[in-house]
Amino acid sequence: MVAHGVPRDRDRRRRGRRHAARSGTAAAHPAGGHGVSAETPDASATTRGNDRMLAAGDHAARPALSVRGLEIDFNGRTIVRGVDLDLVPGRVLAIVGPSGAGKSVTARALVGLAGAGARVRADRFEMLERGAEGREARRAIDLRSGRDRDWRRVRGRLAGLVLQDALVALDPLRTVGRELDEAMGRLPGVPKRERRARAAALLERAGLDDPAAYLGRRADELSGGQRQRALIATAIAQHPDIVIADEPTASLDRDTRDGVLELLRELARGGVAVLLVSHDLDAVGRVADEVRELSDGGLREAGAAPVLPPSASAPRGAQAVPAPRPTQPRAAATSPRPVVLGVHGVSKAFTVPGGRRIQAVDDARLNLRAGETVGLVGASGSGKSTLGRLILGLERPDSGTIELDGRSWSPATEAERRPMRGAVGHVPQDALSSFDPRRTVGAILADALSRGASRSPRTHRDGIEAALDEVALSRDLATRRPLHLSGGQRQRVAIARALAAEPRVLVCDEAVSALDPASTDGVLDLLEGLQRERGLALLFISHDPLVTAQISHRTLRMASGRLESAP
Repeated sequence: MVAHGVPRDRDRRRRGRRHAARSGTAAAHPAGGHGVSAETPDASATTRGNDRMLAAGDHAARPALSVRGLEIDFNGRTIVRGVDLDLVPGRVLAIVGPSGAGKSVTARALVGLAGAGARVRADRFEMLERGAEGREARRAIDLRSGRDRDWRRVRGRLAGLVLQDALVALDPLRTVGRELDEAMGRLPGVPKRERRARAAALLERAGLDDPAAYLGRRADELSGGQRQRALIATAIAQHPDIVIADEPTASLDRDTRDGVLELLRELARGGVAVLLVSHDLDAVGRVADEVRELSDGGLREAGAAPVLPPSASAPRGAQAVPAPRPTQPRAAATSPRPVVLGVHGVSKAFTVPGGRRIQAVDDARLNLRAGETVGLVGASGSGKSTLGRLILGLERPDSGTIELDGRSWSPATEAERRPMRGAVGHVPQDALSSFDPRRTVGAILADALSRGASRSPRTHRDGIEAALDEVALSRDLATRRPLHLSGGQRQRVAIARALAAEPRVLVCDEAVSALDPASTDGVLDLLEGLQRERGLALLFISHDPLVTAQISHRTLRMASGRLESAP
């Protein structure tokens, strides 16, 4: 069926590793950028929850989704082979595994979104259709043909998809209200006011207080946790029987993560069949009823995972990971180095629909020296990323100034900043969302090397090869597209792109939050090595204080927009 190295002493890092793996598998979304595609109307959405609650015996006998012998190939290379799984109403099945194992592509294939160039085959691929109101009889839809019309019947209505990065899945030009309105599907005869009330109710169910206040806001105006909850609301807009969550908590702080996990558990208690893809063993142990491990393209049993504290519920292999111990910050340079970046009393506020004003950054002050890494930690919504955007020149401060090598950087016009633009590089949280998915790695790097003057990979072949060598990637990857790389590989490409302009400052905004521990170690090693060789000044933004401590010379904490020294 057709569908859809840098050497260093690792001991310090491993002692402090928070052993909740971070996945780097590729992310994708339906056309239009939505985490869920809505096609078929259902005017009885308010009563569907009761219809879903079948007898327990029927749950055991009739999985909402049953797959046997699933194989996924890309360009003749088998990524996933022989996968068998059942998604049962009222239960959470977790799939764990290292970066690049095929977890995310498996999850996407279950809703017909494996990606361009994918060949998907299965001996059985059945999803239960809904029976008539008040009846338990349900017909199985055979999805092996991969026909678009079959997938349109499935997505949104029978199966909702929650992706790792809501900024990728949600349309950045549309409000949350418009996203939800489309996700609910066509509802003939339902007035606009009623649709708006239903959208607000979905946000409330997803755990957002004062839900009506979010309907007029865009995804980039929300914190990471708020975006993820809004994305979950779109996924459950038509009350599907199945929710597939692909690394939904990878980039969230612990408190926000736990809230999202509880929401998934609540959906299962309501009769939804939940598939949770994660590398976070702690998260899996909190919510999963069963754990399967995907490794070398195959899925195998990892055991049951009752909802217990992680020490008692971690799947097989977790015990091999030592408990984290406190880390010490990196030793600072013995002699003072020049200040490369200065932030002086910078503030930034935003007005949200309804007229409320949010102070995202409040009188921030910091100096960043050449060869120094300053960590910036804080909870979701604390203002970390806004400060990062101010430093990158992507936002204009309401007050205060930012200097780069003693010269005014912000506020300034883009024309004034342009000669210095290459001096500040950016490594984003999710590299996939920052790449043009149609272009190869070589074309992406050629564009960066040429500063936009010439985009031909042939013209910059030597530079592309040197850039890949510097970030320890095979030169063969130049012909691949970002979607076909692992998360760790994509982050290395993002670093190579950022370095092409010879920056003095590198802003890393949650650059490893979506990676498993091995990939995280590799990227942190790489950043430290590049810093030694180039004298880079790094601003390392993260919600994870343990990871931050392992790479930073000093750490600042952000809370309610204000900076303070971390303990």
